[in-house]
Amino acid sequence: MGIWSKRMSGSRGMRGYAHPSQVVLLVLACLFGGTGSPSFAADAPKQTGSDPAYAERIRPLLQKYCFDCHSEKVTKSGLRLDTLAVDFLAAPAAITWKEIQSRIVDRTDNRMPPEGKPQPPEADVKSLHRWIETKFAAVAAADAIAQKQEGRAQLRRLNRTEYNNTLHELLGINVDLKPLLPEDDAVAGFDNVGTGLQITRIHQERYLEAAETALNAAIATGPRPPSTTRKFTFPKDGYPARRLLENDTVVFFTSAVAELQRSRAPASGRYRVRISAQPYRNQGKPLVVFINCGNPNHPDERYCAVAADQPTVIGFEAQMGSGNTVRLAPTGFGVKYIKDIAAYEGPGLVVEWVEIEGPLTDTWPPASQQRLLGTLDLKKAALTDAEQVLRNFIPRAFRRPVPEAKLQKYLTFLNAKVADGHCTIEQALRQSLTAVLCAPDFLLLQESPGPLDDHALAARLSYFLWRSMPDQPLLELAGQQKLRAPGELRRQVERMLQDQRAGAFAENFLGQWLGLRQIDATTPDRVLYPEFDDYLRYSMLREPQRFFEEMLRKDLGIHNLIASDFSMLNDRLAEHYGIPGVEGPEFRPVKLPPESHRGGVLTMAAVLKVTANGTVTSPVLRGAWLLDKIMGQPLQLPANLMVAAVEPDIRGARDIREQLAKHRTVPQCASCHQKIDPFGFALENFDPIGGYRTNYRAMGKHPKAPVKVHDKPVEYSPGLPVQAGDVMPNGRPFADSDAFKKLLLDDQALVMRTVTEKMLVYATGSPMRPADRPAVDSILRRVHEKNDGLRTLVHELIQSELFLNK
Repeated sequence: MGIWSKRMSGSRGMRGYAHPSQVVLLVLACLFGGTGSPSFAADAPKQTGSDPAYAERIRPLLQKYCFDCHSEKVTKSGLRLDTLAVDFLAAPAAITWKEIQSRIVDRTDNRMPPEGKPQPPEADVKSLHRWIETKFAAVAAADAIAQKQEGRAQLRRLNRTEYNNTLHELLGINVDLKPLLPEDDAVAGFDNVGTGLQITRIHQERYLEAAETALNAAIATGPRPPSTTRKFTFPKDGYPARRLLENDTVVFFTSAVAELQRSRAPASGRYRVRISAQPYRNQGKPLVVFINCGNPNHPDERYCAVAADQPTVIGFEAQMGSGNTVRLAPTGFGVKYIKDIAAYEGPGLVVEWVEIEGPLTDTWPPASQQRLLGTLDLKKAALTDAEQVLRNFIPRAFRRPVPEAKLQKYLTFLNAKVADGHCTIEQALRQSLTAVLCAPDFLLLQESPGPLDDHALAARLSYFLWRSMPDQPLLELAGQQKLRAPGELRRQVERMLQDQRAGAFAENFLGQWLGLRQIDATTPDRVLYPEFDDYLRYSMLREPQRFFEEMLRKDLGIHNLIASDFSMLNDRLAEHYGIPGVEGPEFRPVKLPPESHRGGVLTMAAVLKVTANGTVTSPVLRGAWLLDKIMGQPLQLPANLMVAAVEPDIRGARDIREQLAKHRTVPQCASCHQKIDPFGFALENFDPIGGYRTNYRAMGKHPKAPVKVHDKPVEYSPGLPVQAGDVMPNGRPFADSDAFKKLLLDDQALVMRTVTEKMLVYATGSPMRPADRPAVDSILRRVHEKNDGLRTLVHELIQSELFLNK
């Protein structure tokens, strides 16, 4: 820590006192090196050198049977094999060699050379096969050696979600720190992969700001804030449309959000909120009301049931920032203009009163401060007290025991700041704590090549299932080196899956694997899809999460991800799917009727929305999504692909099927569209918001029986009929999504492998590597020997060598 003190004492204009930001940036610069960024090792060995076998046997074979269509003179499908690199490591070339093996050797879909062209002798085909297999085996062997020497996973930092959750757990605070940090890059589909988690100068500065914000939230600086109970009614006039009833209560007639300005929270903290509400002229039906007590830009959404025949008092506790207000809206009425509110006879929601109690402080100083400082009063603290705070805090922050020499660096820094006379003990301690929260031992997951030590294993386990730091039971087992004891790891996984923090697993894994984080990337057209509302968006996003949690809880077979006889629904989603008998906002397992086209994640509204834009669906987008997320075959352009800027002539094409058929006539487009389009057309019966359709929607009022949404005739009419059937690349036809899912179930092994590999990337923070296949095969074999269940997969993945080693 001496270099810090020397640099601090040289700060100009502050008589030896450095601003806290200088402290932390210098800490990071010293520990990371001059650039402030950690050095990351390469993931895999580089492939170099020439290949005599290629020159003697393989190139002549390709030249004789392939170059006529795939060389400089003729470049069908944009593919040139005459310049293809003999590189089985770099993605573009390696993918092309795999494709060659599939087309020529295995004679799978779209075999090459095509029928009618000269075919290579069987001996030459076998020679090509052996050569390709040998090259891939050599890459895997080299990668296995590299993994033993360097480890499989790169050194990585906490991503912004993990950083936020870790500080919440460590300090006992509830402040959203994610907006303070830069967005994380995704690699291999996930934002916790080491190659995408560099640390830049901007990160260092933002970590400083986030650490200071977290410590300010944890340490109280004044007297206990008074807790008050306030009761309000909404004003009788204003937006949205409302009317004052005879008993001085207010009724709302639209689903526009109403804000109670007088409910502003006087200080940040936890509040108890109670709302009395009742349906008004709603034909004896219950209602669901939206309530938000947080920042409207980062909403704490909740949807609560209101009984049909009597006032309902809704009660809950919520975290509110200073100045936040209560905002609410009835669902199902639509956002509409009512010209004469006094004469309006439609349904509404009566809000009798709103009561807010808080901020609630069970103890003072708050529990967060007691967790950090114990009973220490910072205003009266001695230097030895501050030292003890650091000694207690650093091992918890670093998630492992800390050598005395490293502790002494922080203690020396603390003492130096107090000794120079320009810092109080409290100021020096805050600076020291800030430095701890910006240090590599806190920001980085400390793993060494080979088997993970117990503390590294505890961290990998907790960040996999909780996206947060290990709790005390895990740390204690790690400290006793008992986490690997027979049966202990399995017991801990069971305990962790039953914890409410395991909700982060479904939310973050599915959010990235299925692309659900993009739910707001498009806005459905209000004219074509007037039924889309915030409640539907909320519901569709939670269906796959609740479904995944139900599968995990009951250890249901992974085939349910493709096709299931149930889903997790609430009233809004059940209405959207045309399934009767579901009431209330709570999600519950609902057995799907035989005629339903739902079941599995492919036909969930959230998935269908993120694979469409707001106006139309795209079989190309949905097909590429299915190939990547479900089949594990992401569409990547092969090496040397030079796609000319050629647009097919789509004149005369009436619908998307005819347009894409014309695309297939263009050589540069055909090879990709032959793979993508059938997968995309399987879901064509579902519109951009996940509703089932037999016809497209077209602009213009309905010519016959107008459909109404929120008592207003829609402004669309039936368009051309949907044609959802197609033929798979392997020649197997299907008529619709139901038949398509049956074809996928025939290839469950491929889907199982895809799910396993996606989960491995998420669990270990490393992309899949060439040497991983035997370990993945072992996981799949053990899972299949049991029940192919999702919970079983989680257990077997955690017990695998890929998880237990760096």
